[in-house]
Amino acid sequence: MNLIRGRFLVRIMLTCFVGIHTPLIGILVLWLMTDEHVDWIALGAVLAATLVATAGTLLLLRREMAPVLRISHALESFADRREIVPIEHVAPDEIGALARSAAWAIETADHLLRETERQARTDGLTGLANRRAFLERAERSPGGSVAIVDVDKFKAINDTHGHQAGDDVLRAVAGILRDAVGESGCAARLGGEEFGILLPAATPEEAVRLIEQARSALAAAPVLRDRIVSFSAGVAGRTDDIAADLARADGAMYRAKRAGRNRIERSAEPRDRRRIHAPALDDDAETGLEHAGPVGIGQD
Repeated sequence: MNLIRGRFLVRIMLTCFVGIHTPLIGILVLWLMTDEHVDWIALGAVLAATLVATAGTLLLLRREMAPVLRISHALESFADRREIVPIEHVAPDEIGALARSAAWAIETADHLLRETERQARTDGLTGLANRRAFLERAERSPGGSVAIVDVDKFKAINDTHGHQAGDDVLRAVAGILRDAVGESGCAARLGGEEFGILLPAATPEEAVRLIEQARSALAAAPVLRDRIVSFSAGVAGRTDDIAADLARADGAMYRAKRAGRNRIERSAEPRDRRRIHAPALDDDAETGLEHAGPVGIGQD
């Protein structure tokens, strides 16, 4: 009973079997009720004909049901493994309509899932990777260098020019960093006005030169009409601990802030690194610093 309830094809075949044999059953019952002489030859011929018809009907039904089974398999493959199995049945009938609808549903669901996954790893304002995607990329790409980039006096930009101008600044910085790292690296917005740069194939010296080019490009870009937009950055060589690497790069970035902003500092390698205390600048200290501080590259 469970087999019949759980298999649509079995129910269809059983229904056809009963339907085809109903005439034979009716003839047999009529003969028995009228006490007429049973013509066993005729009965055998009818039985043989119904068996042949049943077998042929079942084969035709299985052939007609094959596209439905393929559609079911394609839907299950996508639901279970995100595997897209092509549905190749093309026909103007109801099964063809079902095949087209199933193919559209799979394609649409796959597109929506990919877009959702992309948005979950992308910063909505700048289009760069977000912190989650940055850390995932760092785990997959050991070695090289990492950097922390922070826009100088961003609070003053927001207060003076408004948040729309602040958003424009962030997008401009993001575009310059994206162009600078290219396909081999990863630029991400880690939060607020802070960006992260991952350069798996670059030494710290190469990373400093690359970020210096980006810093110069930003300083020369007409982002705001009445002031130069700049950033400060810290660079650190990669180890097997991305959290520690980011902490060293962050410390170097704060030293760049304290040294006058609009510059790049390189962190010492872990084996040479002394304990460095680099607290964040408070608002009063940041306000007291000149906007166009000395430009240069420093190293521990």
